[in-house]
Amino acid sequence: MSVSEGSDETELSFPEEEDEGPNIGKYIGGRNAAGQRHGRGWAILPNGDQYDGNYRKGRRHGIGLYVFKNGARYYGQYRCGVRCGRGIFIYPDGSVYEGNWRRNLKHGKGRYNYAIGDTYSGDWYKGYRHGVGIYSFKTEKDNCCMTVRLKSTWNSNVRMGPFELYIGNDDKCTILHGLWDNLYPNGPAVFSFDNRYMLLGYFLPGDYKFKVIRSSGDVEEDEYNQEDEIGNEEDQPEEIKPTLWFAQEIAVYDYSLLPQEPVPLPISDSELSVCSITSEVSTLSQEKFSFYGEGEEAEDEGEEFEMECFPCECDYDLSEVETESEPCKIDANPCAIEVLKQPECPEP
Repeated sequence: MSVSEGSDETELSFPEEEDEGPNIGKYIGGRNAAGQRHGRGWAILPNGDQYDGNYRKGRRHGIGLYVFKNGARYYGQYRCGVRCGRGIFIYPDGSVYEGNWRRNLKHGKGRYNYAIGDTYSGDWYKGYRHGVGIYSFKTEKDNCCMTVRLKSTWNSNVRMGPFELYIGNDDKCTILHGLWDNLYPNGPAVFSFDNRYMLLGYFLPGDYKFKVIRSSGDVEEDEYNQEDEIGNEEDQPEEIKPTLWFAQEIAVYDYSLLPQEPVPLPISDSELSVCSITSEVSTLSQEKFSFYGEGEEAEDEGEEFEMECFPCECDYDLSEVETESEPCKIDANPCAIEVLKQPECPEP
């Protein structure tokens, strides 16, 4: 049993943004006393990429729009020169990620809209689906289109542990509760129908051996072996075989009979650094920061680099950036940034 036949659950990988120096590429904007790019500015980099947004001491810091030469773009928060905080990334194939970032990687809560129409919404960690999330896709059966949602625990993009598979809409929905083992459900599982009736049973390997108790009291082993049907060639590579569903009984809906729900994966309490890739989502990245899109992509997954972080750990305040250069927001055209004047507070 797969989540979606023919679906592609992998996120795109993308080249990193080009670094900037005091005199790299063309630049129009503010500078500080040291000649570094500081405040609001617009830069055209040597590779053809463009950046329009806030700087701090020569690095992208605050709100900004980065447009890649091939049309991909990122709009959101920067910190110490890297994507950090809340932002939206639009990829050339139409895939979109909106959510939290940490050191250029998807990290925290976010939603990824795939080009094929599937979506994943949930937890991310170091660029991977990691934690509890919902993967949704549409399927057609008997000329009827329906939405299927998989709520599961993920570990580095791999489904594992408890899951809930929702088939249908809220008015009429069938839910499969079970456990993932590799690529297929395995062990006890329950189908619930509109929260009224339940079908209890097991997902078991195709070569599972059953014990059959005869009326005479004799115990025999009955085996259903898929190898008898597909052939058993020793030189064939070993494959993970689909599990089979064996129904056991029908009962009235009882919540206590359901398997465990998906649970989040633990993260070390020591991972607290704001600028560290291993840190928890900061309060800044948890602020409401809504965009018009949704979706996501994995870029330079696993890339490690050292970054000197000026007063970024404790002394950073977004208002510091916004007072030096006016805040900006995304417009209907993602390439255009509209500058908003700071509203004046009325006299008390």
